[in-house]
Amino acid sequence: MNSQELAEVQAGFLNFARHCAATPGGEMGEDSGCHWFSTPINFPAYSGVGMTRARSDADAAIDRTIERLNSKKMKWGWFLTPQCRPSDLAQRLEARGFRSVVQLTGMAADFGEIVPTPENADKIEIREAVGDDDLRAYASIYPMLFEPEDQSFFPSVVEAELGARSKTRRYIALRDGKPISAGSTTSDGEVATLDTLCTLPEERNRGVGAVLALTALRNEQANGATRATIWAGPGAEKLYSRLGFRTVFPIDIFMATG
Repeated sequence: MNSQELAEVQAGFLNFARHCAATPGGEMGEDSGCHWFSTPINFPAYSGVGMTRARSDADAAIDRTIERLNSKKMKWGWFLTPQCRPSDLAQRLEARGFRSVVQLTGMAADFGEIVPTPENADKIEIREAVGDDDLRAYASIYPMLFEPEDQSFFPSVVEAELGARSKTRRYIALRDGKPISAGSTTSDGEVATLDTLCTLPEERNRGVGAVLALTALRNEQANGATRATIWAGPGAEKLYSRLGFRTVFPIDIFMATG
């Protein structure tokens, strides 16, 4: 694996954490190499440890971070990538009652490798969500990508997105005026990240998500990005492979089982 690509994909993943920290009540901090973030949203994607670089006294740093995040009384996850240290972090978390609950796939591409944006045969409108109504639509659709059994946290996501102050650009796709897909991108210098992407179940497998993703990423390219990264949920890596992305490394999300 290319070290620069590794770093870019890791940094891309942290964009979502930074966005969360920039919402009302959001926080972000670091304790002895454990880089954590939290929000008032009671769903594990919105609070956790996004990167671990604990090299000395790792056990104490891990215990302090667990205590800190548990004190928030919110569900949270510990995100592990090949860049995390110590190298046996998974085993240390398992010894504390954590287990891997889902694995994502970090992917990357140069813009020259990404397929052209297809013609929009279905007449789907893609627009950036900047007004409150569009932001509500975005925040009501994209959390479905987590496939939650309980959607009771969705209203708090809406409130968070309405008050967010970050560099993330949010988009919605509409058919006949109805929002049917949502996604977001963040650009850091030459690297753009597709942070979120979800299409309503009844609209899937019709190319809507691909059109939204490619439109949003091409907008970042127009603003100077030359490379792109994404984090694909289980099964979604097939879609992104068709768009020109290649797998860089997996990320495991650990949660406490007790």
